[in-house]
Amino acid sequence: TTVTVLTYHILYEANKLIAAGHNPMLLRKGLEAATHEVLKRLDGMREDIKANKKRVAEVATISAADAEIGNLIATVIDSVGKDGVVTVEEGQSLELESEVVEGFTFDRGFVSPYMVSDAARMEAVLEKPSILITDKKISSMQEFLPVLEQLAQAGKKDLLIIAEDIEGEVLGTLILNKLKGVLNVVAVKAPAFGDRRKEILQDIATLTGGTVVSEDQAMSFESVDTDVAGSARKVIVTQDETTIIEGAGSKSAVKERIAQIVAQAEHASSEYDKENYDKRRAALQGKVAVIKVGGATETEIEEKKFRVDDAVAAVKAALDEGIVPGGGVTLVTLASSIADDTTTAQGAGA
Repeated sequence: TTVTVLTYHILYEANKLIAAGHNPMLLRKGLEAATHEVLKRLDGMREDIKANKKRVAEVATISAADAEIGNLIATVIDSVGKDGVVTVEEGQSLELESEVVEGFTFDRGFVSPYMVSDAARMEAVLEKPSILITDKKISSMQEFLPVLEQLAQAGKKDLLIIAEDIEGEVLGTLILNKLKGVLNVVAVKAPAFGDRRKEILQDIATLTGGTVVSEDQAMSFESVDTDVAGSARKVIVTQDETTIIEGAGSKSAVKERIAQIVAQAEHASSEYDKENYDKRRAALQGKVAVIKVGGATETEIEEKKFRVDDAVAAVKAALDEGIVPGGGVTLVTLASSIADDTTTAQGAGA
């Protein structure tokens, strides 16, 4: 809101000055000079709160207008870290609850917005889904249909597909089935590229208890059954990110996979390779915080969920950039301290 108001007034005042005869290019230079000066001064004013749980709670409390939410978020962020994934869902009681569970996140989102199940949050949520993983492009519905029919017959309607790509005919059919309520399906493109992609897909398969349907193994969806599908307690997919919560894979298999990655990292031939191994290990050991929001009515729960979401976003921004003592106070302080050492027109821009 503040950004919108400030942007409006900057444009409004700039147009007034241009109409009065000021040089637009000098105004722009003034705005740019003021921006650099403001950012430099802000850097000196900000307070780092990374190691201050009390401050984190205060930021969350102010954002959510609720001390209970603020303290809970501070505890959750302390558990999973500022880069950790925090999800918000409807609870089964009237209370606000949280838990930290195993979670794997990668930077690929849904291939079509028609797959979204929560339009307000722009998320596709799958409960206890089957998870099909392949390093192939899925381009033929004829090849893909048998395994879909087997899953449907087994009563498994929630499905996550991770593939190199999902092309025209198949994508259209999947979306149509979702819109008709036949199948709650979400498709995402496989993360990374080349050999690294194959390794990450194998990581996901190990985590979820599935099998990668791979061209290298001469496998096709026509020749496999539902045993290749992995599973998880929950999957949340946004436009940019997929989070798999509590994969159903064997814990011993996951530990063995992590140990293998650690050994590979120790013998890596370059820092780049070592960094990628470390990222894979961290992903397999990842934690996800789940905040469960309760309430007496659906409206109350939805309103509280939005406040929790806003507070989490505010805390993450504060941990990244630091905080200042009030946006309005800071704005007035900065406005009065910008030195006017430019031409008149540039000064007007500043």
